[in-house]
Amino acid sequence: MENTEKVVYLDNAATTACAPEALAVMVEALNGACGNPSSHYSVGYEAKEFVDKGRAQVAKAINASTSEIFFTGCGSEADNWAVKGTAFTKARQNKKHLITSAFEHHAIMHSMAALERLGFEVTYIKPTTEGYIRPEDVEAAIRPDTALISIMMANNEIGTIQPIKEIAEIAHKHGVWMHTDAVQAVGAIPVDVKELGVFYGLSLGNERNNGTQTDQASKNYEKGMKQLIRQADSVGIVPVMASNYANAGFNSSDYEILKNLNLTIQQWEVPSVNMLGAVDNGAGRWVKAIENDGAHPNSDGHREMSYAIVPSLFDALDAGKTIPQRQESTAYALGKASATQHIEFVPENIVHPFTLSFEVKASSAGTLASFETENGTGNIKIDENGNIVYESPSDGQITSTTSANDEWLCISLTHYYAWGMTQLYVNGVKCGELSEKLVATKFALGGSNAPDKADYRQLFFWRSGMNDKEIAAVAEGKMLRSSLEIYAPLSNE
Repeated sequence: MENTEKVVYLDNAATTACAPEALAVMVEALNGACGNPSSHYSVGYEAKEFVDKGRAQVAKAINASTSEIFFTGCGSEADNWAVKGTAFTKARQNKKHLITSAFEHHAIMHSMAALERLGFEVTYIKPTTEGYIRPEDVEAAIRPDTALISIMMANNEIGTIQPIKEIAEIAHKHGVWMHTDAVQAVGAIPVDVKELGVFYGLSLGNERNNGTQTDQASKNYEKGMKQLIRQADSVGIVPVMASNYANAGFNSSDYEILKNLNLTIQQWEVPSVNMLGAVDNGAGRWVKAIENDGAHPNSDGHREMSYAIVPSLFDALDAGKTIPQRQESTAYALGKASATQHIEFVPENIVHPFTLSFEVKASSAGTLASFETENGTGNIKIDENGNIVYESPSDGQITSTTSANDEWLCISLTHYYAWGMTQLYVNGVKCGELSEKLVATKFALGGSNAPDKADYRQLFFWRSGMNDKEIAAVAEGKMLRSSLEIYAPLSNE
């Protein structure tokens, strides 16, 4: 017998069906506004009208200026951006203390946990038995080194609405930046950012604004991010960017958009972190062991992301060091017949994902590069047949079909720790891969088993795995800065 019971859906706070009015506008935009909104022709102007109208609607809904609205992929991304961006900026002023509540959304809780692993201190304010955060408890937790207060506006599980205006006033009185996660509030209760006095911003989510990811969306994202960078620069703030990362729902087309967008970010002249290179499974989706749900990592996932942050990044910013630029170089001679046989370096802190890349010209057999792990030594070498070979400390190997004929080769070895995969590239072309997990402690070029003579240039070491597009860009001579710990042009001059 047919089941005629009617299902009543009561979980709209988590995600909601698309309103017919919103669906109609989306269909109209996707069918017609296909142009680049930055282009100076009619189709581009039409697309820009849709983007501007949407931005104006969001601004009006929260009583903000349109110039203050930036679109992100979801509420979790906005939370990460606000919390980590503030923490990294304020760390330069020796302010490394954060305040939040003990029952925030995972996007905030996991961000705070990741920052704690990087040396920040977090005070978690306990709610009352009725589920409210008392402003006086927040004020009592403020210290001279407090960088940020982040309290959600409406709790996503029990629905209590927090006294954000009063907490924001306290934050302003003490000169502390204020953030609120308003994902569950906007659209359900009146939200006025001017009345609230939230200094840093609101985090809005897409869970209740169903839409379709498109290439145009990535272009809009890029435009918005560049505008934010310019605004930060205008007030003397150095933004630190985190690249877009994985999602269990991504298909191959989404992954291509993701890789292209992250490749663009890597070439911007701002400090950045390659988050995708820490958690990618090779298809733009989470490695299962570090996935909390389709859109978010678990605590282990956040830990893997933290490994992609260069430990000395903020020391370098404090010292006023400039963003690295790729330099043309001659060569540096290493090998048994050279005055210097090898160069070695020890990365700071624990290394999980990494990419080692260098250009080399040699012809005889020998070890070109090596790295040490607790289980043995990994080698990149020229074998007796003249082929480039990676020998794993785990007993596997990858052999390329490219021969070393005293011509310049770009060799890149990339390792994704969470995925458990190592890949060898020569001149931007993948030669093969091995399933393994490595924790490298020291790297070297040349050595006692090196060829008689080998010329090196363009040494890079990144704290992230790198996909095919990124490796190809390096081989083409592009400068990729996300998670870059070491860059040495190498020259005898």
